[in-house]
Amino acid sequence: MEIRKLALAQLPIAVVASIAIAAYNLYTGEITTLVPLVIDFLINTVLLIVAFVVADVVWDRMFDKDGM
Repeated sequence: MEIRKLALAQLPIAVVASIAIAAYNLYTGEITTLVPLVIDFLINTVLLIVAFVVADVVWDRMFDKDGM
């Protein structure tokens, strides 16, 4: 399934981006306890994977082999 392969390809990028967002939230003091940090990390990871997969699908549909 193509969507599964796209999601697995984007997973490392989404995890790194979520770690950066979580680190920024810790640095600014927005999140001070573990439970909100974990929830925020998981939500950001899922949303970033979905966004990256949608962007890849749209990009592939717009710029397919026929060109634009």
